[in-house]
Order: sequence, then C-alpha cells, then structure tokens
Amino acid sequence: MVNVNTLSVSNSAATTNDNDNYNFEYVPVMVIRTRSNSIFSSEDEITTHDLMSVTNNNNIDNHLNNSDAYAYNDWNQYGILPSPARLVMFNPSLCHLCGTVDDEIVHHEYYIGCNHDNLGYNYCPHCKNKFELVIKKRAEPIWDLLDPIKAQQYFWAPRTRRDPITNQRIYRGPYKYDKWKAVSNYVSYITDNTKSYIGIKNTPFIYCIMINIYEDDINKLISLSDILKSNYNACKNGVYDTLYDPNIDDPINTLELPIDAKIVLH
Repeated sequence: MVNVNTLSVSNSAATTNDNDNYNFEYVPVMVIRTRSNSIFSSEDEITTHDLMSVTNNNNIDNHLNNSDAYAYNDWNQYGILPSPARLVMFNPSLCHLCGTVDDEIVHHEYYIGCNHDNLGYNYCPHCKNKFELVIKKRAEPIWDLLDPIKAQQYFWAPRTRRDPITNQRIYRGPYKYDKWKAVSNYVSYITDNTKSYIGIKNTPFIYCIMINIYEDDINKLISLSDILKSNYNACKNGVYDTLYDPNIDDPINTLELPIDAKIVLH
C-alpha cells in the first residue's frame, strides 16, 4: 500500500513577506511514502520518501530524484509536509517543518486526529501561514465543511456497506448515510478499498466520528470524494440545507461531478 502527500497548486511563485529567509515557491509534487500502510502505522518514523514531480522542470526533477534531499528543504522549498510525529516525544522548541530550534518563541501544535498516538505537527510562527495554506489545499473540495469559521455541526457521509447476514463488506448497492464530524481537518492519502476488491491508491481521506446518540462512537477514515458527493446537493445554494437527506437520492451512486467540484458556503 502506498501513501501519498500531494500538494496540487499553481506553478507560479508564492512568497511570504515576514522574512526573506522564509520565502518559498510551491511546485506541484508528490511524496510517495513507500513502506507504511497508513498515517497511523507504527513504521512512520522509518518510512522512506520517494519524491515525484508533476511538472516538466528538469531542475526540479533532479532535486527530487536526489536521495540525499534534506527533509526540511522539501518543506522550505516546495511545501511538502513531512510525516506527522508523536508530539509527546517531540522537542517543543523544534519546528517539525523548517527544523528551527528556538526556546524564545511559542510553537503551535496540530493533531491529525489519531489521539491514542498523539500524532501531529509542532511548528513555529514563521511556518504558520504556509502550514495552514497546505492543510487547506489538501482538503479544498470540502474545506467549507471543515473551516472553523463556516463549519457545520455535522456533515453527511456513508457507512460501510455490509451483508446483513454475514456482516462482510459488500461493494454494490445503495449506501446508508449518517451524520459525521471530522476529528481533524488533516487529509491523509491511502488506498481506497471501499469500492472494489482492487483498491484505488493515493486517495485522500479524512478521519471522522459518527454523531449518533443511539450508538457507540464509530471512528473511521472517509474519502473526501464520498463526503463531497454526500453533501454537494445540501450546499448547492451556498447555504447548508439541514433538511436535505442523502438517503433519498444516494448521491455517491447517482451524482456525477466535474473533477474540480468543491463545496462553497457563504
């Protein structure tokens, strides 16, 4: 199984004005994490990274193909997130992203949602705006459902389809939709095995918890595309329609969306 961190952005340069030392240029790249099965794997600390460019720039390709490329440079130059760290074991004065150690400034902590492992990022004020931009870009199709300013109390998402007799996962038929909430707005890239026996690699997922007072808590990773389709009709007028129920029209099976579709709330 392959995990990919993807930053899909414009080829044009984007810079911060805080400090010339923190200027950066975003280039579309993918980090292919070749060993661990998911972001929650215990092997994350020893996972190697193969870097792939999605541009035609030979100079960038030469940098990315260099096995000695330094992890902090990947963030500083290209906005590539490293693997999340266990923050309980992390130096609070060290920026996980740029590598700067500074005891005089207050660092920020960001958890990706796997609470029992306390996985996340410890980052400095210089990296704050850039980090937030990358996190938003990874979840862009459903960001307005996750944005703390616009966030809804819940969003719709599907439950796992199972045979009522054997309880085994099935890959055909209608979905049952329930109300969920994201544990974190962090997007991980893993293999999607929800649609067929043959998984779709490099699929963006987000960690969610089901909101149902009549059942025990259920936590799971749900693909961004499933969340997008489940809530798209509820948001088509720019305001979340709380009366909409995807169990009526089963949008994951029936709704066709353009590749650049996203939810926009006013």
